[in-house]
Amino acid sequence: MASAGGAGLLPGAPGTYGALVAAACYVAAALVVPEPARTIVIAAAFLGACAATIAIGPWAERHWNRRDPQQVVLDEVAGLFLVVLCYRVGSIWQVAIWGFLAARLFDILKPFPARRCERLPHGWGILLDDLASSVHAIALLYALAAVSGPLGVQAAFWPTSG
Repeated sequence: MASAGGAGLLPGAPGTYGALVAAACYVAAALVVPEPARTIVIAAAFLGACAATIAIGPWAERHWNRRDPQQVVLDEVAGLFLVVLCYRVGSIWQVAIWGFLAARLFDILKPFPARRCERLPHGWGILLDDLASSVHAIALLYALAAVSGPLGVQAAFWPTSG
C-alpha cells in the first residue's frame, strides 16, 4: 500500500511513478463516474490516501530505516488527488496532465512551507510536505488560467474551437 501498488519500488523516480498512478486513477474515475459523485470519489480517495500515509509512516520509516523513505509514494498519490480535486479547468486529460506536471514540479522544489513540513514526525512529515507542495501547484495552475484565459496554459497545447 505504501508504495502505491509497487510504483514506489520501481527504479528511477518513485515519486513520479506514484503521481502517475494517481493521475491514472483520476482519469479512470473521471471517465466512469459522473459529477457530483466524481468529486465525492476523488475526495474519498484523497482522504484515504492521507489517512493511510499517516498510519503507515512509522512502520515505513522503521522498515526502510530512514525518514520519508522514497519507496513510500502514497503521499504523492494524496498530493495529486488534492490538485485534481481543487483544479478542474479544462478537459479530464488537461487536468490530469497539467495537475501531474505542476504537482511534480513543486514536490521536487519543495517551496516554503513544504521543506519545513518534512521535519514533522513519521507519517505527518511524509504527507504534509506533499500537500503543501500541492497547494503551490494549485495556485500556479489558477494563476496561469487567470493570465492566459479560461484554459490557462492548456490552451497553448489544446486550442479550443471557435
